[in-house]
Parts: sequence; C-alpha cells; structure tokens
Amino acid sequence: MLCAGTISFSFKYSNLILNFKKIIVTILKRRSQSAGNFIFLQTNITKNENTSETLCNNSVIKKISVHVPTHLKPINENEFGHYLAGLIDGVGHFSNQKQLLIVFNEQDASLAYFIKNQIGYGNIYKVKNKKAIILVISKKLGIINVLNLINGKIISENKLNQINKNILSNPNFNLLTHFNKNTNNDFNNHWLAGFSDADASFQIKLITRNNKTEVRLNFQIDQKQNELLILIKNFLGGNIGYRKTQDFYNYCSDSYGSARKIINYFDCFHLLSSKYLDYLRWRKTYIYVKISSATSENNLTKIKKWSKLLTEKDSIRLSLDKLNTFKFNNRKYSTNSIIKSLPLLKPSWVTGFADAEGSFILSITKNSRYNTGWSVSPCFRIGLHSKDLTLLIKIQSFFGVGNIVKDNKNNLFFYNVYSITDLSNIIIPHFFKYPLLTQKQVDFLLFNLAIEIIKRKEHLTTEGLIKILEIKASLNKALTDELIKYFPNIISIHRPKVQYPLIIDPNWLVGFIDGEGCFFVNIKFSKTHKTGSQVQVRFILTQHQRDLELMEKIVQILGCGILSKEKRNPSIYLTVTKLSDNIRVVSFFNNYSLQSSKKLDFTDFCKVVELLKNKSHFTLEGLNKIKEIKAGMNTGRVIKDDLTVN
Repeated sequence: MLCAGTISFSFKYSNLILNFKKIIVTILKRRSQSAGNFIFLQTNITKNENTSETLCNNSVIKKISVHVPTHLKPINENEFGHYLAGLIDGVGHFSNQKQLLIVFNEQDASLAYFIKNQIGYGNIYKVKNKKAIILVISKKLGIINVLNLINGKIISENKLNQINKNILSNPNFNLLTHFNKNTNNDFNNHWLAGFSDADASFQIKLITRNNKTEVRLNFQIDQKQNELLILIKNFLGGNIGYRKTQDFYNYCSDSYGSARKIINYFDCFHLLSSKYLDYLRWRKTYIYVKISSATSENNLTKIKKWSKLLTEKDSIRLSLDKLNTFKFNNRKYSTNSIIKSLPLLKPSWVTGFADAEGSFILSITKNSRYNTGWSVSPCFRIGLHSKDLTLLIKIQSFFGVGNIVKDNKNNLFFYNVYSITDLSNIIIPHFFKYPLLTQKQVDFLLFNLAIEIIKRKEHLTTEGLIKILEIKASLNKALTDELIKYFPNIISIHRPKVQYPLIIDPNWLVGFIDGEGCFFVNIKFSKTHKTGSQVQVRFILTQHQRDLELMEKIVQILGCGILSKEKRNPSIYLTVTKLSDNIRVVSFFNNYSLQSSKKLDFTDFCKVVELLKNKSHFTLEGLNKIKEIKAGMNTGRVIKDDLTVN
C-alpha cells in the first residue's frame, strides 16, 4: 500500500454485461487486418481438444467447455485493482489538474457507476457532442484510493509517467511513496480483462471462396504505442501491425490456437462491459467450428448473424491527451460546456415509467440441451425510440445492471435484464418497494412466481416447465402458437386483482405520463375567428380500459380531464382541452419534471399556452408563431445523431 491504513470495498456476484468501447477523436469502423489462418466449414474438423498447449509460463490451456462459466465480478481488492489498472492503462488519464479521468461509451453508464462506487469517489458527466461519458475523480482521498488499488499492477510506462508527473510531484501527495508498475509481465489476473473492456474488439469474419465459406475469429486491439501490444502478443500469440495513415499500432489474433488461449483467459477473468456479449458470440462461433457442427445450416445462419452484429459496431474515440485541458468542477458548469451531468432518477418515477413502457417476459424456446427439450429465459425489458437513448442509459444507471441493445431495423433501443441474480436482487425488490399500479402489477407478481421456480431449478423438470407455461399463459402476450401446438392442454393460472392505492405518488404519475402521455396543439379552420383559424391545446393520457379505476384517480390528482372510450380499441383516454385546465396541467409538470423527450414537447406546449393566455392567437403574428412551434413538436421534432435535440 502507498499509505497507512486499509481500504474496504464490497463486491457483489452479479452479471454486468455492458458495452465498453474505445474512445478517441474520430469514429473508426473496425476492420479486420489479419490474414491469418482459417477453417473451411466444409472440411471435417478434428474434435480432439484434450491436447495441452503452453499458454504462458506454467499456465496450461484447458479443454474448452461448451458451457459458459458463471459470469462474476472481481471479488476482492486485488482482483479489482488489476481490472482497474487495465482499464486505466486503456482509457484512463491522470491530468495536470490532479484528476483521474476514465472514458466510457455512453452505453456503459452502469459500468462507470460500478467503478465509482467501488472507489468511493467521483462524478460522472456526459460529453457534449460525443457518445461518451467520463468518470472524474478529483478528491485527494479518491486519487489515493485509486493509487493504492493499482500500485504494482499498472503496466503502461506512459501511465506511470503521468502519475509521477501530474500526481506524485504535487506537495499534497508527498506522503505517497513507492509507487511501482507491474514489471513481471504476469497476465494471470484481471488486468487484460480491464484493458480489453477499454480497447479490444471481437470480430467474426466470413469469406466465401470457390463456394466454400471460411470463418475467421479476430481479437483486435489498437494503440498509439506498441509497448503493451508486444506483451499481449507474447501472451496470446498473434501479429502486430502499424497503420501509417492513422498513426497507431494494431494487434490481431491470427489463428484458432490464439482463439483458444483467449477463451481460456476470458473464461477465467471476465469482461464487465457488454463486450462480454460480443465475447459470448465469438466464443460460441469457436465452439461451432472446432467442437460442434459448423456445417449445419442453423449454426451457419447464427454465425452470419453474429458476424453482422459485431461488424456493425463502430468504435468511438475521445483523445485522452486533450483531457489535460479539461477542468471539471462539480458546482460550476453550464449546459453549453463540454460536459453534462447525468442526473439520478426518482424510484417512483422509474416504476411509473415501467408501468407505461416496461415488460416482464418469459421466453420459452426449444433447446435439445435440456432434459425437457425447452429452455426458459426470463427478462425485464424497456424499449424506447433512439431519441430517448439517453433516458434508457439513465434507467440502466439507476438499476446498475443489465445491457442496452439496438434494433437497427426499427430504430429502437432495448434495456434488458436477463440475469436471474440481477432480477432477484435488483429488479424484483425495487418493484416490491415501489409497486406498479397498472395491470402490469399482476404481470410482475406472476413473473416473480416464475423466477422463484427457476431459482429452485424446478424449470428443468417437466412439472416445473408446465407451471411456468401456466404462468406465461396468464401474462400479457400469453402462449405463442408454437407453444400451444406442443402444449395444447395448458390452463392459465388465475390473475389476481390489482390493488389500487388510495394515494398516488406524483413522481409515479410523471413517469407514467412520460411513457403514455402526449401534448398536442390543434389548429383548425374557423369562420368565427378573424384569423380564420382556431387554436386548441390538448393533453392526452392513454391506457387500457382494464385500468379505468386508476385513470379516475389520475383525474382526481390533476383536478381536470374527461375520460372517454373508443369502440375500435380497448383503450381509455384522459383528455384535457380547456385552456384553464391545461394551465393547471402546466403547473403540475412545473413541479414534477418530465424526463423523456416529451419534456421538449411540454416546453413548446407551455409556450403556446402562454400565447393563448395573452390572446396572441387572435393576431396573424401570434398565429404564425404558434404554427411554427407546432411544426417542431412531436413527429416534427428532429433528433440529431449526437443525442442533442432541436
């Protein structure tokens, strides 16, 4: 240790599958530069995986199992210190402002919060015009905690020089002594996992020649210097190249022998970002090619799909050298500055939003690996349009678990929590403490019953599977046609009655409206108005007719609104059309802020309400101003790629 005393850290065994991508000034598409060895899918593949190979020093490559090890976080200071050292060696910077900055892809907010929580200090900011966030540690005790953790574990000479020049040379840190880097080149720890979460990529390449498909597995790392890449090459094998036009070195694995070593390493020392998902697809491809049957049409289709998923991912880089010029102050920065803070969400708001946009899913699919012939996969999910990706990241950060994936076809993003551990320890306790109020409350209770069955391993038996099918039959989407075909006699279990509360938390209501509410401005022709147009503002909240009692309570909270039904669908609408009532709606949301992109529509809605109050709509100038505002609301609003909003 660098100074007297010890530091206590707590770690939980839970999945943290988050996407952790490299960050520098330009966006570079990943390219495969390796022309290494490959396997023909049509060739008979030897399945003898028992031959041992030397991995490094006394380590021996083990036989690759088709089963993926349980995903775990570092469990003590030493393990976390190696992981943090690798992360800092990749995307960390000790600035001359006596700060540590660690850069994350914006989808890795949960990983950033995890690192912050373990260190005990730091603030997290959104980088303006970049799809990145930064963890900034400025407090002296926070820096000392970090240095204690990574002492003797950091490998980069550049980071050692930064620490000596920008931190240890300062009189405030003169009590710190004997800081060293790791010089024994031992990779039997979490360092490479942290470094890979920072700067590595997993790639699957398919090349067709003479009607034969070749599969290449590339593990790639890009760096400005080749110091660390040489050590990694010595450990895993592979090649190092230099791209002169881009001025950086490239490490790439080039054989299935290297791939086997890589799998042995990451099966032991786990990635913490959702690069872990990339790794699982990459690993499964290795299994298909080397152990299973890659020639099957089904397996080849999966490999092609995974290859496309990994190829579509772009790497975002933010120059770490330029971070020297940034000074972060927790109390003084504007929204026009280089960064924006990520505010925390209120628990009741999260529940309200989940009531609107969340889903509790039980997926039951054919799987010959199980004795029942079926696998069960529970999931908590929230899906949003890409314009609300920032909000989805906040929700992910709130829970601290799960991952975000993109549906390119529909321009949607999905926040998913699949881990039984995370569902049991994080998601389910939240909704018991802050209950859902719609019919989704029943879905949650049934979902919890299924989780308990899975935790007891009963779903691995036919009797347990039937119980889960009975539960699924009572959920929103019920049984699929395929499940009905194989299980025609399933009877859904009774859905308990929803218990509506006497008092509704306003924060729940705001979250619910963020999902189901709309703010409209309606302009229609009118002979009785001098301008020839009549202007009306409308606030609308939609819900299924089953929640009529809840909607009646919401009318009471707002103090206005009319409920109506439509014959065409089973929905009920709460509509507010009177100007005086909408002024009351505006007052409510001024006290309880919206969080989604609807906040922008609400802001424009308020402008129109103010113009109507001042009777400006009776003039052509005022009417034209309202038309201009209306044109930019709802579907007329343009969302930029950098997530800033017009």
